[in-house]
Amino acid sequence: MYVDIIKDSLKKRGLSQKELASFLGWPAQDLNEALSGKRKIPLEAAVKIEQILFMEEGSIIKAQAEALAKEIAASLEPTPYIAKRKHILQLIKNNGGFWSYQGLPEKSNDDDIIEEALIHMEFEDMHLLFELWTEAHIRRVWKKRLLPQRTRLNILNTLLANVIFS
Repeated sequence: MYVDIIKDSLKKRGLSQKELASFLGWPAQDLNEALSGKRKIPLEAAVKIEQILFMEEGSIIKAQAEALAKEIAASLEPTPYIAKRKHILQLIKNNGGFWSYQGLPEKSNDDDIIEEALIHMEFEDMHLLFELWTEAHIRRVWKKRLLPQRTRLNILNTLLANVIFS
């Protein structure tokens, strides 16, 4: 968290919070509130703190923005896209896919998810793929990743060709 960065830098420089507040022209109580996370550090003050503490330019604002983004993301409901994607990942995992992951590999790219879904998902759930990706995209992944595995996936590829891709 950004306040920890500032506190560590204060310690390294041998400065107290009171001295930093004085350099900033702030009341000590305001700085204390900022360093306890009760208030945000304004841009101008962040730049001054970085200069006083010889910190990398923009590091406080960047850390503060990242903390705010995490806070906002945690408070939001997942979008329908994210919820559907997570549901597909769970179905794949339940059917033996992603066996090497402890949790769900939520940061997997779309093509990896489509490949695993085509191999591991039940046919009655395949319609979920078409809610997130176009048929052309799914077909492209199938042709590129599953068709080359002819012997290993021969029966599955025949089934996909006839049932899913007509």
